Amino acid sequence: MTSVIREAVSKAKRRYQQFGFDLDLSYITPRIIAMGFPSEKFEAAYRNPLVDVLQFFETFHKGHYKVYNFCREKPYDGEHKIKGEYEYFPFDDHNAPEYQIIPQLCKDVDDYLKADERNVIALHCKAGKGRTGLMSACFLVYMLDSLNAHEAIDFYGTTRTFNKKGVTIPSQLKYINYWSAALKYRFNIGERTVKMVKIEMTPTPRIGEEIFVKVSTFNEFVCEKSLTNNRKLTFKPA
Repeated sequence: MTSVIREAVSKAKRRYQQFGFDLDLSYITPRIIAMGFPSEKFEAAYRNPLVDVLQFFETFHKGHYKVYNFCREKPYDGEHKIKGEYEYFPFDDHNAPEYQIIPQLCKDVDDYLKADERNVIALHCKAGKGRTGLMSACFLVYMLDSLNAHEAIDFYGTTRTFNKKGVTIPSQLKYINYWSAALKYRFNIGERTVKMVKIEMTPTPRIGEEIFVKVSTFNEFVCEKSLTNNRKLTFKPA
């Protein structure tokens, strides 16, 4: 019964179903693995059971695997949960990461893979598709000079899913292209100050309705404003 539930949760993602294993896990390359969240307790009934994930890596890659978690909403103590090495690069579901996370991740992965030809890396978010795909594609274009963003996205989609829809969120696709362009033209994308000049609301709020606006960037609070019967919004940091 649990295998049926896991199949349904996996949807169009490819599963590893060999040697007695049935995991939401795919080899993107022989050394890059994408997988769903390694879960415990009730969640293990419909996602990858942690015990099975650890058994898989201890069977095939013992002493030579590193796990990368991108799931901001589900942090865990990798030192005690994962027997191999572990890194945490969190960002929100259905979103792109802070840009600087991408070069940090690529450098860390590259160093680990170059340290020993037997080393493999496992990337996961919650479903093991969008955020995992973004970072997988970014590392592919980092690793292979001949690969562009579109080719990396397509390659990931083919190896991770049956319908070739690996990364579909517009902001995530955009960041893969940003990273590919930065590598190709050798320029750095730094932080910029952005000025918000207006907010348009459609339909226009009715007279007497209170308007409340809160602005944040990458979960960092910026400012908030509440007003009534006023169509002009001016912001001051709170």
